[in-house]
Amino acid sequence: MATRGGCSQSSSIPDLRESPDTFKILLATDIHLGCYEDDHIRGNDSFEAFEEALKIANEEGVDFVLLGGDLFHDNKPSRPTLMKCMEIIRKHCFGDRDISVYRLTPSDSEEKLLNYEDPNFNISLPIFTIHGNHDDPTGSGSLSVIDILSINGMVNYFGKSSQVDKVEVEPLILRKGGNTIAMYGLGAMRNERLYRTFSQNDVSFLRPEEEEEEAFNLFIIHQNRVKRGENSFVKPEFIPPFMHLVFWGHEHDNQILPTPVSVGDGTVLITQPGSTVATSLCDGEAGEKNVGILYVKGKECMIEPKVLKSVRPFLCEEISLDDKVIDHDTEMVTSYISAKMDDLLEKVGTTFPNNPKLPLIRIRVRVSHPYNQNTVKRDFLSKFASKVANPEDVLLFSKLPRKRYKNKDWEESMQSDFEDCVTTEDSIVDLFREMTTDQDLSILTSDTLSNVLEEFVLKEEPNAMKRYTSATIRRAMGICKSQMDSVPGLTGDEMLSHVKRELDSVLDEEVSFACSEDYWNADDTKALIDTTSVSQMSPLSPRSSRTPVTSPIRRGSTKVAARKPGLPSRGMSKIKRNRNLSQGSDSSLSNRGRKRRKI
Repeated sequence: MATRGGCSQSSSIPDLRESPDTFKILLATDIHLGCYEDDHIRGNDSFEAFEEALKIANEEGVDFVLLGGDLFHDNKPSRPTLMKCMEIIRKHCFGDRDISVYRLTPSDSEEKLLNYEDPNFNISLPIFTIHGNHDDPTGSGSLSVIDILSINGMVNYFGKSSQVDKVEVEPLILRKGGNTIAMYGLGAMRNERLYRTFSQNDVSFLRPEEEEEEAFNLFIIHQNRVKRGENSFVKPEFIPPFMHLVFWGHEHDNQILPTPVSVGDGTVLITQPGSTVATSLCDGEAGEKNVGILYVKGKECMIEPKVLKSVRPFLCEEISLDDKVIDHDTEMVTSYISAKMDDLLEKVGTTFPNNPKLPLIRIRVRVSHPYNQNTVKRDFLSKFASKVANPEDVLLFSKLPRKRYKNKDWEESMQSDFEDCVTTEDSIVDLFREMTTDQDLSILTSDTLSNVLEEFVLKEEPNAMKRYTSATIRRAMGICKSQMDSVPGLTGDEMLSHVKRELDSVLDEEVSFACSEDYWNADDTKALIDTTSVSQMSPLSPRSSRTPVTSPIRRGSTKVAARKPGLPSRGMSKIKRNRNLSQGSDSSLSNRGRKRRKI
């Protein structure tokens, strides 16, 4: 099994660091600025970690900072959070330092200049970022807070897809000396939607023709890596096999050292730096927080972890209170838990030396018999309130399972590690699905309604439900009109069944668009509903028999950015994901300077 390039955590390649052509990139992800901003103890934790990361970048003299999504914790961050973020970036990223990295860009690209290419800005430390699920585009114009930072020259935003059912990933190609790196960014999407798009072979990757064999291919993604649902994660086989390294965001546990994963006939390396701040009290957030320095020369790479010293200490432990451990007396329970707490506080001093911050402690207490939990928590709080940063939620009581199975598969064991990391989004969706089933609905579906509810609650889109239901009704009317013209004599139940089947296939991909002002105010929305969606499917046909609509390949050559003129132009090739990766089929066809290979 072949490995594309090599990547290590130490200086196993002697001249990798010293070479003037080596890319030197600081990797960080899931900054979550504004997390717990109203907490008088933890309110500045996310900002301090972000500022330390940028200090490390300047001290190490990196070429640029690469963020893997979720720079902000809230989709619409508060004004103080946005102001602090901009203050930190101006302090550490603006200046007169020369930048030796320049971009190779397609000639037909309408993207604006990178911030350090713009003569109106003096940038000493460029930041490149994709969006995460916390700061993804939404609402009118499909904009996010990252767009605001980008238009103000604070960051370089890439990886934003204009479509959700046909995703085309175009690389941002950078060169330093004789080395070239192609960064393929894919901003966060709904996991189920992206899973379906990958499975239907509707994710395409553009590749530079002449750089195809010499570029180091880096894939930046912000999705579930752990299987938290049947179709709510990214399978390893979805990763394009030509990638050398995958920079994985969204997962908060620290796995920054590259690990090989089998893809097709070879392997791809994955680095997962984890978050820079603990957003929840679970095992995956405990321990040290890191950023990494990525060195790239040719096809070789090396990652050097850098521990963040400003991060608040966090330890997590689980104890069981069953018949073999302790009696059922409440005072004895309190004394037993307090002794464990003293041990953890002592461990904090040895694990995180010279860290003056109050620690975060989480003790999961598994119980098999009922206790007076309020009394235990009250007595515990009176003793340790001034010694921890989270006195109100140190203790988490839960029932012991009646049986413990020894032979659990990997997914189940990983799922147990994240049982305390349930997000607000998951809670909203689960609660709504419990209360509402598709049998209770005639046209609307519980899945899409839960997605719209998330837009309404978490992303503060006040008209999301109104716009979605109106768009659904208008689309249903268009489908009914088409069916009455093409298949006369349908009964009401047959018509309703067909309408619901068609809506289920198209509306899930268009929830965000249907919630936006662009959709609501569009003059041709009704025509779009009556014609476009209906004409692409045969009447009363099963979903598998529909003719897929393929998007054309964009044409054009590439050119060098204005900063480095004179290099030859380069074309792009389109690589389309195929589920039969192991077959290794390779065919070529010309297309005005571009070639299309199917892998």
